[in-house]
Amino acid sequence: KGYINLTTAYLRQNLAAEAREACLRALKTFPQTALLHYNLACAYALEDKSQKAVDSLIQTVNLNPDLKSLAQEENALKGIVSQLP
Repeated sequence: KGYINLTTAYLRQNLAAEAREACLRALKTFPQTALLHYNLACAYALEDKSQKAVDSLIQTVNLNPDLKSLAQEENALKGIVSQLP
């Protein structure tokens, strides 16, 4: 939960690189945490790394399908969600 809050705080401050690095560190310990994958997708999208954003969002939805509807509302992910299978 702490990592989710940290990465969300970075994203709210538009600190995509910091959010990405924190997500990647946290995912080494908590690889099944859908919200970390979600925040990673947001960070990649903000960095214009759309394929990595799609890959992370696919991981998110595989772990928690309910997060797809949240992604559809997320400004950073609007162009990415349509690429989900």
